[in-house]
Amino acid sequence: TVRGSFEETQTVSVGCDSRSPLPDPTFFHYARYKQPSLDVALRKRTKLPTFCACMSCGPRRRSVPWTIPLKSIPSEQEVVGEHRKFDLLLKVKKCKEDLDVRLGFDLCVQEQDFIRKRKKVVAAALKDILHLEEDLQDDEVPVVAIMTTGGGTRALTAMYAHLLSVQEMNVLDCVSYITGLSGTTWTMSNLYEDPDWSQKDLKETLNDVRKHVLKNKFVTCFAPDRLKYYLEELCQRKQEGHQLCFTDLWGLIIETMLHDKEDCHKLTDQQQALNQGQNPLPIYLSLNVKDKISDQDFREWVEFTPYEVGFPKYGAFIRAEDFGSEFFMGHLMKKVPESRICFLEGDFLF
Repeated sequence: TVRGSFEETQTVSVGCDSRSPLPDPTFFHYARYKQPSLDVALRKRTKLPTFCACMSCGPRRRSVPWTIPLKSIPSEQEVVGEHRKFDLLLKVKKCKEDLDVRLGFDLCVQEQDFIRKRKKVVAAALKDILHLEEDLQDDEVPVVAIMTTGGGTRALTAMYAHLLSVQEMNVLDCVSYITGLSGTTWTMSNLYEDPDWSQKDLKETLNDVRKHVLKNKFVTCFAPDRLKYYLEELCQRKQEGHQLCFTDLWGLIIETMLHDKEDCHKLTDQQQALNQGQNPLPIYLSLNVKDKISDQDFREWVEFTPYEVGFPKYGAFIRAEDFGSEFFMGHLMKKVPESRICFLEGDFLF
C-alpha cells in the first residue's frame, strides 16, 4: 500500500520456494513531494490444514506492515529491501515529463488551425453582405459567436428556427462559434452529424426533427424493447470501464427521443465538420457541481469541443477522446473507450 498513490493498494502472490517464478513487477504512481511510504503486509497462514505452505494458498490474516519510506530510495537505482521473511527489489523512477493534460489558457493547436480556415469563410461572407470592394485582412475579420441556453425540447426547436433565420439572412457563414447547453446541445449534436450542415437548407433538417418532437415520448422511450436496450448498453458501458450514473440512462432516453435507431456518433467525429472551416465550431457547456453544496455556492463551467474537454477556469484540458478515462497528476492512467454522443448529451443537461 502507498497511501495517496493512484493504485493505493495492490495484492501480490508469490510462490512457496525458490523454484517458483518471480511475480510480475507491481507499480505505484505517487506524488514525490508528499513523501509517502510503502506499507507491506505479509498474509500469515492460519492453522487450517492446507497442502501448501506458500503465501498464495489457504486462508490468511495480515501481519503488522513493514513500512519503507520511499524518499529514502535513490532515483533510477535498484534497491533490495531485506525482511526476515522475504526481500523486496525496489526502484523509483520519474514519470515522463510530457503530460496528458494541456495546461494553459491559449487555444489548442487544432482550434487555432480551425480559426485560420474559418476566417477565410467569414471574410468572404462579410465582403458579400457588406458589399466591400476589397478583401478583409486576417486581423480585420471579427470572431462572432452564437450563444444559446437551455430549455429541453423547446430550446431544441427554437435553436433550429433561429439558425434557419440566420441562414436565410446569409449571416450564418459570418459565425465562428456556436455554444449551447441542455436542450440546445441536442440541436448541435444532431447538426454536426453532417459535416456540411451549414451549407445545406436547414428546412429539411427541421422537418425531420419535427417528426421526433411530435412522437409519443412515453410509448417510444419506455417500450419493453427499449428498456432491454438500455440495460444492455449500460452493462456494456460498465464492462468497458466507465463509471455508471443516472445521466447515462438519461442519455439513452434522449437518444430514443431524437433518433429512430442507435446513434453511433462520437464527439470527435465532429472534427470532420471543422476540417475545412466549413461550419462554426461547437462548444458544449455543462456545470460541474458538488454533492451537498448548492450550485449557487459552487459551480464551474466545463467546455466540450470536438478537440478538447476542460475547465477554462483552471486552464486544464484533455483530449476529447480521453473524457471518462482516469488521470493522476496530469498523466493518463486508465484509458476507456470514447463515449457515444448520447451519453454526453445526458451530462450536458445536468
